[in-house]
Amino acid sequence: LFRDICRQVPTVLTIYDVDMTVTEARGVVKAAFAKNAGVTDARTIAILNHKGRTELQEATLQYKTKAQLMAF
Repeated sequence: LFRDICRQVPTVLTIYDVDMTVTEARGVVKAAFAKNAGVTDARTIAILNHKGRTELQEATLQYKTKAQLMAF
């Protein structure tokens, strides 16, 4: 999931016209993943994985507004 998101970062930044470098955006993604690094329960990991894939899909298909994207 992390790799998939990092691959889509340049596209999402272009789509939403975000004033942020690719490196900075990837750092934000890395920090979001680091918050959940200690999770070991398989069910919780599956839920987080699903939520992450849904967020990625919504961002790439432009279902989110720029404000919603920047709140992340």
